[in-house]
Amino acid sequence: MVIPTRDLRKGEEDYAVSFAIPIDTKGVTLIGRPAGSIRDEKSIDHPLSRKAGHIETLVVFDDVFVPWERVFMAGEAESATALVLNFANIHRFTKCACKSALGDLYAGAAALIAEYNNVERAGHVQEKISEFVISAEIANACAYCSAHKGKLHPSGVFIPDPLVANVGKYVVSHEQGTEWVNLHDIAGGLVVTLPTARDWENPQERRYMEKYFRAAPHVDAESRIRAMKLIEDLTSGEFAGWSMGIGVCGAGSPIAERIEILRRYDIRKMKSLARSHAGIPEPHGKAQ
Repeated sequence: MVIPTRDLRKGEEDYAVSFAIPIDTKGVTLIGRPAGSIRDEKSIDHPLSRKAGHIETLVVFDDVFVPWERVFMAGEAESATALVLNFANIHRFTKCACKSALGDLYAGAAALIAEYNNVERAGHVQEKISEFVISAEIANACAYCSAHKGKLHPSGVFIPDPLVANVGKYVVSHEQGTEWVNLHDIAGGLVVTLPTARDWENPQERRYMEKYFRAAPHVDAESRIRAMKLIEDLTSGEFAGWSMGIGVCGAGSPIAERIEILRRYDIRKMKSLARSHAGIPEPHGKAQ
């Protein structure tokens, strides 16, 4: 699926191209970046990234034939903005749902490691866990609200409310860095200093790890180590760097979201409301 990536102006008609073709069409080359190497399912390392991730690719079209019935746009530069914005806003809606689920995982991981570190009753730890919950519920609420306020496009495609979708995506994406800091703060330095799965699988080393990596009386060392490894995967490894990238720029950059928020919000109406409460008469002529 190929679409323009921004609004286009007169003189840029050659870039107003959109079409869809099978992935194995002659002349199409995909230079792939794998999501991660295959790992042993029983290993304590990389518990999440061995199951999750995307295959990112640079797609090259080298003398590719595209049947006319598969072409959606061919030079209509004036339609590029609507196509790009509809795609981006729908994607930002789905990112709200995605970030909500990720926020729930952060909250669960934070609460779990707090228990395993035997610090779950500390006030500042409870405060940080509540922040995970707030962020996840903001994303969830924006996803539901955007769907509820959405409208059916004349084409038959349902378009979620773009203002709420952009607000949700922007807010929760900016929380991810803070959430990582809080996860590290609750978990501690073991997130990045724990031995590897190879050490754990060595009986001679494992007996030391089983002895010295316990913190709560009711939790065995292996459970604590596995919880730490999950947080390592979420915040400190190759998978974490990738997830930060798609969290910030996936569905569009933060500045693009800000622009769309201001474009969709009726700021003139709110200025009029403020003038009314301040006792200021409405200006004559064009609304200010």
